[in-house]
Amino acid sequence: MKFIKCLLVLGLFAVNVSAMDYSVSDFGARGDGKTVNTRAIQRVIDLCAEKGGKVIIPQGEFVTGTLFLKSNVTLRLERGAHLLGSTNLADYPKKTVGFRFWGDTWTYQSLIIAHDNPVCHNRQWGSTFHYTW
Repeated sequence: MKFIKCLLVLGLFAVNVSAMDYSVSDFGARGDGKTVNTRAIQRVIDLCAEKGGKVIIPQGEFVTGTLFLKSNVTLRLERGAHLLGSTNLADYPKKTVGFRFWGDTWTYQSLIIAHDNPVCHNRQWGSTFHYTW
């Protein structure tokens, strides 16, 4: 019985060690309210989808185009962090979903797309998503 408990504790430790937090700032994103950070943020999302972990948006104003969330990715905004939608429509690729619904023309170009992903998490800690057109 002690052996089984020991294995369970070690297994939990291994799970916690493998998942990391990745700040988008460490990948070149700037929270200055001017720089378009789509590529840097998407690179972190892709890394977390592959290795596990959380995408951390630190305090600041991060301008971005469409972000494609993937399965088992947690997007976490720290207190004082803001995602600002780019004013350039070219930063939003036209993406249609595989089903029709009354608002599909409104979601043709979106800030965040999580279609075909069974498990996505969005954690918001006192921050807001801003759409600036």
